[in-house]
Amino acid sequence: MNYWHATAAALALAAPAQDIDCDVAIIGAGYTGLNAALELARSGQRVVVFDEAPGWGASGRSGGFCCVGGGVLEEASMRRRYGASAAQKWTAWQRRAVQHVAHVLEREHIDADCFGLGELCIARSPRQAIASNLSAAQLRQYAMHIKGAQGAHYEPIGFGLHPQRYVNGLVEAVQRAGGRLFSARVEQVIPGSQAIRLRAGGAQCHAQQLLIACNAYAPEALVPQLAGRVCPAVSSIFVTEPIAPWQEDVPRFCAMAYDARSVLHYFRPLPDGRVLFGGRGGLSESSDAMYCALRQRFDDYFPQWRDVRTQFQWQGSIALTRRGLPFIGELAPGIWSAFGYHGNGIAAGSLAGTELARLILGKAGSIPSPLSTLPKAFVLASWRRAYLAALYAVLRPIDAWRDR
Repeated sequence: MNYWHATAAALALAAPAQDIDCDVAIIGAGYTGLNAALELARSGQRVVVFDEAPGWGASGRSGGFCCVGGGVLEEASMRRRYGASAAQKWTAWQRRAVQHVAHVLEREHIDADCFGLGELCIARSPRQAIASNLSAAQLRQYAMHIKGAQGAHYEPIGFGLHPQRYVNGLVEAVQRAGGRLFSARVEQVIPGSQAIRLRAGGAQCHAQQLLIACNAYAPEALVPQLAGRVCPAVSSIFVTEPIAPWQEDVPRFCAMAYDARSVLHYFRPLPDGRVLFGGRGGLSESSDAMYCALRQRFDDYFPQWRDVRTQFQWQGSIALTRRGLPFIGELAPGIWSAFGYHGNGIAAGSLAGTELARLILGKAGSIPSPLSTLPKAFVLASWRRAYLAALYAVLRPIDAWRDR
C-alpha cells in the first residue's frame, strides 16, 4: 500500500460526459501537467486535463523530495558539452525550480506537510568523504544516526513534502482558476491542420494545442515523436511504522538524505515519526526481491531500527534520457511535452510545466538551451530494460568498491 494514498486519497474526478472543445488539452495530472494547467487557466485559456486519477503516475509514487536535480549529467561534462554559460544557467534553473514549488504552495494555500530543511549526500567511506562539508560529528545535527557515515555534503536548499497533498492542492487550484479535469485514459491522438483531436473515455476532445506530461508513463504508441525517448527505471520505497522515542533519533533539522552511490538509496523522516527509505535498481514494478534488498540496506544503515516494522511499500518508474538531462519543448507543431527528470521531478517537473505553459502562451521563457533540444531515442528501444539490467550489473560492483 502507498503511504501517500493511505493518508491523502487522490481527489475523485468525473469521466467526460460529452465532447469537449478547448484551447489546450493536457495528458497527465501530475506535477508537470497540473502546473502547466494552472498557469494556462490563470491566463484565461480553456484548459482540459485527462488522467486516470490525479497523481496516478510517478507524481503520486515519489519519495517527496523537493530538491535540486532533474538530470544526471555531471557539471564537468555539462561544461564540456554545452559550455560554462549553459552549465551555470542549468544550476540556477534547478534552484529556481525549488523556489517555484515553495511559491506555488504559498500562493495557492496548499498544505503539503512540508518537513525538513535541505538535503544531505551521505559519505560512507573516506574516499566519499573528500567532498563532504560536514564531519561525521556534525552530521548528527542534521540527520538520523547512520552506521558507518564518514560525513556528508549538505545542500541547504529543498524540503520534504507529501506528494499527493501537493497534487490534490494543485487540482483544486486549477479548478478555482477555471480549468477542467477528467478521469479518462486518452486512447487516440489525431493531429490536424485546424485542431488536434483526442478520444478519451468515449468522448471527443478538440484542442488547439496538446501538452503531454506523462514522463516515464508516456503514451508512446499515441505520439510517435515520444517513442524511445526515455528509459523507465523502477524506484522502490517503503515506510516504517512510527518510531519511538522519535526525538532521540531524529534531531531538529530532519534533512532529506541520499547515499553517494550510482544505484542510490534515499531516505527522510516523516512528520508522524516514520522513516521513508527508497532506492533504485529494480526492473519491474512488482518485485518483492527489490523490497528485500532495500530492507537489508535499511538495516545496515540503521541497525538501531532493525526491529521496526515496514507498514507501507510501493514502486514507480522514473524517466532517464540518453543525454542525462530533461526535455522541455515542442515535439511537433502544437504538440508539447516535458520529461526526463531522472527521479527528481517534484521541483523540476513543476517548473517545467509552468515553462511549457509560457511557451504555449507565446511568452519568453528561461529554459536552459540544452533542455530545449529533443533527446535522441534509445537504439533498439524495445531492449531498454536489458540495457538497464546490464548497467546495474556494472554499477553495483563499482558502488561496492566506492563504499570501502
